[in-house]
Amino acid sequence: MTFGGDVDAPGVLRERRALRAAGLVGGPIELIDVVLPLWAGAALGLSATEVGALVAVVVAFSLVARPVARVLVDRWERRHTAAVGALLYAFACAGYAVAQSAPLAYGAAAVGGVGGTLLWVAVRAIARERQADDTEAFLRVASARDAGSMVTTALGLVFFGIIGFAGVFWACAAMCVLAAALLVAGPGRPESAGESPGEDGVESGGDGQEEAAAGQGRLRAAVAEALTTAAEAAVGLLLVLHLQRGFDLGVVQVVLVFVPGSMVAGVAVLHVRRYVSRYGRTRVLAVGSLVGCAATLGFAAAPNPYVIAALWVLSGAAWGAVLSVRRAVADAAARPVLGMHDTAGLVGLLIGSLAAGVLYDGAQWWAACVAAAGMILVGAVVLMSAVRPLGDVDVPLAKA
Repeated sequence: MTFGGDVDAPGVLRERRALRAAGLVGGPIELIDVVLPLWAGAALGLSATEVGALVAVVVAFSLVARPVARVLVDRWERRHTAAVGALLYAFACAGYAVAQSAPLAYGAAAVGGVGGTLLWVAVRAIARERQADDTEAFLRVASARDAGSMVTTALGLVFFGIIGFAGVFWACAAMCVLAAALLVAGPGRPESAGESPGEDGVESGGDGQEEAAAGQGRLRAAVAEALTTAAEAAVGLLLVLHLQRGFDLGVVQVVLVFVPGSMVAGVAVLHVRRYVSRYGRTRVLAVGSLVGCAATLGFAAAPNPYVIAALWVLSGAAWGAVLSVRRAVADAAARPVLGMHDTAGLVGLLIGSLAAGVLYDGAQWWAACVAAAGMILVGAVVLMSAVRPLGDVDVPLAKA
């Protein structure tokens, strides 16, 4: 398979269009992840438990849609599947913009969950088309999403005071429609392209003992992904709820607290490779998890939003580094069953979102922070235990 010249030019353009679309939709998705809980509390008057349930609806329908998405990317033109996903997410944003009641909000959340899954499954499949064993396809899609998130969040912060919640939702819907148009206008899959694995991948070779060890490693990696994702989701939503309800901050103020940490996380994801190349994935994972755990414990005693903002920056650096390693490990670990990683992450998001709402309404703030910190540590230990069965995943990224 060549990567330059006329033979592969359509494949290159196809991937670039898909990654640009991922950035266009990824930005609204990330922005709405922060805005949605604030909107649900301020505009609809939902309790913390109800807000957690609203976020969980998005995740639950993402899980339900995954089997359908995997079938579609194998049997239908993938850019069309991604375009349908982008349009569905645009419809969800429009639903938020006009919703005046909880049932409409929950309905829009369900549509958004389905749309997001169709988009990401299809875009990842397109990114892997040119090289079936490309272990960085996952990272390229994630990087495009992170870049889109930073730009969209900055624009949302600047214009929110003018356009309000409804304006933000309509603007996000417009970006998703633009992404769908970009995908539809892109080239179809070249006939010369080799078959790439679908979301479930292909079976790997090896003897029974090696395959059993690898299977054990993949299972541990999936459990770790669920645990750490649950902890991160719970901490993020707990902080949004606490800043809005505990400190009585407005939307722009809450976003200002979150933006620096989110930007640091995005930069860490993109630049952690040099440290992984020098120290290895296990050490970076251990240090990042310990720092993230310490920052989470610090939230429990934070006296004001300024301290929370500083700790969130520290968390962003730690979680960005850990996330980069987790993405690389998951892509290597899940070559036979790539969907296991994403499914585990969605399960973690579902658990973390529900837990955050319930904990905020029914438990002490410090207890919620301690529980989340414990989940981070347990997830890191489980993931590090998966490194040896997986064999090569602790090799620095530059040499893997």
